[in-house]
Amino acid sequence: MARPEMRQFVQTSARALVSSSGNVPGLVQVTPPAHASEGKLVGAAQAKAAGEMAITADLLGLGIQAGRSKHQRTAGVFVVMADDLLAKNAAMAKNGAVVRLFIKKDGTIYGTDRHNYRPKASTAEMYAHHQSMRRKSDGRVRTAGGATRDVGRWKFIDQMVVSRTAYLRYERMIHKRVGMMAAGVVAAYNGRFGPLRGVPAYAKRHTSGWVAGKLIELDAEDGYEVTISVEAGNMNSEMQRRFNYVLGYRVKAMQRQIPFIARSLESKIAAQIGRL
Repeated sequence: MARPEMRQFVQTSARALVSSSGNVPGLVQVTPPAHASEGKLVGAAQAKAAGEMAITADLLGLGIQAGRSKHQRTAGVFVVMADDLLAKNAAMAKNGAVVRLFIKKDGTIYGTDRHNYRPKASTAEMYAHHQSMRRKSDGRVRTAGGATRDVGRWKFIDQMVVSRTAYLRYERMIHKRVGMMAAGVVAAYNGRFGPLRGVPAYAKRHTSGWVAGKLIELDAEDGYEVTISVEAGNMNSEMQRRFNYVLGYRVKAMQRQIPFIARSLESKIAAQIGRL
């Protein structure tokens, strides 16, 4: 009699481990951009906004707003300038190896090498450049490279220079990727033990994510076991840290529930014996 009850208990706990709408967070609730692993449970809208801001901060070099210290600012991926100003500068430097972007009142000239001057870059070209700027260790944009390269009165910018129109098009596209990591966790679960609770809308909008994973169920004579694993590439160690946090809380919750399950089983067994 105990075996079906305990199997159900483990399955319910596994579902809550993946995602929970209660006070005990699940894996989805601590997967970026959520903040549950730092002890601060926030709403889905706030988490989505935080994820979008982190992306924008990396793109434009606004690392402090993304939670970095002033010593950890990203150099930024793009330098964004007004479309009409860029069009004028393109004409001025049409045959040169460098492009003059603007001149300050003190006579300092800001420019860039022609290969960085991409006012009409496509989203595919901007995405490729964005990925090239990421660190292999954690996937974040590198913090080095923000200083200009000075040659005489010229200060050369090493980021890709794009128009505001091109940048906003790319930002809209990349913001839509917020939640893909959490969606990968949901896909790994694959609805095995019923619908999940608490999955935010920004993760639900993705049918799959870039995190690969699987759920393994082992039902043997000597026990029942459920294992959930994910593969997040260079984010594996960070994801493991967050998952350990969730697992610790979930195990404590299971331990609190076991005495109630045990009493329920005892009552059922006693009732069955009484009918004999």
